[in-house]
Amino acid sequence: VQGVGNAGAQAARLLQAKGAKMIALADSKGTLMKEDGLDVAAVLTTKELSGSVLDAVYNGAHAAAASAVITAAADILVPAALEEQITGANADTVKAGVILEIANGPVTPEADELRSQIISQLASTLVAVVSERLIPRQGGGRVPAMEIMLANPAIRNLIREKKIYQIDLVIETSVQEGMVSLNRSLVGLVRRKEISMEQAKSYSLNPGELQILLERS
Repeated sequence: VQGVGNAGAQAARLLQAKGAKMIALADSKGTLMKEDGLDVAAVLTTKELSGSVLDAVYNGAHAAAASAVITAAADILVPAALEEQITGANADTVKAGVILEIANGPVTPEADELRSQIISQLASTLVAVVSERLIPRQGGGRVPAMEIMLANPAIRNLIREKKIYQIDLVIETSVQEGMVSLNRSLVGLVRRKEISMEQAKSYSLNPGELQILLERS
């Protein structure tokens, strides 16, 4: 989240309450970052007392330039400060797949056009995405939970239309094409008694759906 005034601070609180991991909070003096997640309430309290999020460096959190929040390796970027923060000059450095605009005009038309071109090119050239999470195995060692997405026409269209939030549904309904959702991979590990149900739920991005799949298995 860029900007921790009233709107930005509230967005950070709400997103974390919904389960989001806040890896970067920025104000005019800099960006506070922590890969495994910041304590939003603690950072905002420090900001109110001292005047900057940078005074909340603790437990592995580190300070970075104010612009670092724009290029953070996040799923969602929330510009909640000034206008024209994402421009044609830096749009290609934005790693977030979703930009939630709270500030007035934080993305310039040039930046929006450039991102659209990049997204269209990605949709045309993408073949597949395979991700792997290593989970502690019951009895020792680690076991991989795999997620496989193949770029079929439905996936390509969702990317072009910037509807990436619907991709999980396509993966879940495309098992016969060779796609594997994270939840189905976790269910398989539970069936083979390699991990516990509690472990599966802690690693799932959608525990409700995971519970349904577990009950069916």
